[in-house]
Amino acid sequence: MSFNIVDLVKDQVKGQLLGQMGNLLGNESGKAAGATDSMIPALLSGLMGSSSTPGGADSLFKAVNDQDDGLMDNLGSLLGGGQASSVIDNGNSLLGGLLGTGGLGKLAGALAGFTGLSKGGTSSLMGMLAPVIIGMLKKKVMGDGLNASGLASMLMDQKSNIGSSLPAGLGDQLNASGFLSSLSGAAGSAVSGATDAAGNAVSGVADAAGNAVSGAADAAGAAVSGVTDAAGSAVSGAADAAGDVAEKGSSMFRWLLPIIGLAALAWLAMKFLGGGGVEDAAKSATDAAAGATEAVTSTVTEATDAVAGAAEGMEMPDVGGIGESLTGVFGSATEAFGGITDADSATAAIPALEDVGSKLTDMGGLFDKVPEAARGPLNSIATDGLGKLQPIIDKVMAIPGVGSILEPIVGPILESLKGMAG
Repeated sequence: MSFNIVDLVKDQVKGQLLGQMGNLLGNESGKAAGATDSMIPALLSGLMGSSSTPGGADSLFKAVNDQDDGLMDNLGSLLGGGQASSVIDNGNSLLGGLLGTGGLGKLAGALAGFTGLSKGGTSSLMGMLAPVIIGMLKKKVMGDGLNASGLASMLMDQKSNIGSSLPAGLGDQLNASGFLSSLSGAAGSAVSGATDAAGNAVSGVADAAGNAVSGAADAAGAAVSGVTDAAGSAVSGAADAAGDVAEKGSSMFRWLLPIIGLAALAWLAMKFLGGGGVEDAAKSATDAAAGATEAVTSTVTEATDAVAGAAEGMEMPDVGGIGESLTGVFGSATEAFGGITDADSATAAIPALEDVGSKLTDMGGLFDKVPEAARGPLNSIATDGLGKLQPIIDKVMAIPGVGSILEPIVGPILESLKGMAG
């Protein structure tokens, strides 16, 4: 029997439940109905995208199975019974785990811009809709006996229904925000970039050394032809070229310096032994050049192999993914601190801030695995975000009674962020 997953979810969000959701939006209650019609297909689109990978499908299936069977039926009483904040926080935490904090932030930004709701109102409504959507998916899983791949296939089969339910222009806004593309995976691998950079460095040193050797060989040929001044120039050119290689910072080519000594001996032989000495010196310089060429080739090959081996064995974290997560954490932290006006609101914000601290702890383990040379973008995100967040934290901590409540949480958060800022 055919069905439309969007319509099934919308049927759950109507009447009294929709009215309660609107009331919780305060002076934005009039936008609740229209915003809900936009958010439901947008959230389903995100879950469909995230479940398109085996890991994403497993995560969604686990979230569906873990939700309390009675939560969706009791949602109205929870929202009207003073537990709205807990429902919203849990809903957004669930969505963050399924869509990624960076993806969730992009979705919230696109929906806020499209619906006209404030960022706080958008986040609240998304948090309230999350258990309804997951609950409806659970009914389909239980009723049809679906496993993780079956759930993912069911959502993919609903692609046309979900797409046609998106209001005109919202799909373009989701694309422009980067939300849909963020569901397909990480940015390019840092290992590949590091390998390319190392390869270029080795190539540059090899070229410089090769030029030095070529110069020495040419100079030796000039010596054979009997041009005494050219032999002297060859000695000078070889010394200058070797100096250039040393200045390029390649310690593994220090052995080239003895070539200068060989060239000097050739020059002395030319000066004191006459024509025969010139030929002998030229032969010595040519032999030295041939040996240097072979040694350079061998060293470059070994260096390239070493870089390739290191890249293959290196488990590089997804730098782009860490950056998105870090941006999402700053958004969550800013929102949490922005809602604190007194001791009571500070206490209510503790779960959200503890979630921020937990995510930073997990992120710190990945951050430490990123090589120093690849941390620049992450350092920039942390520095910029901390510069904006610190004044907000200072203002909140100055509110009477708030400092003592939040200090145990705020201290570790700031310490983690400062460590990532470098």
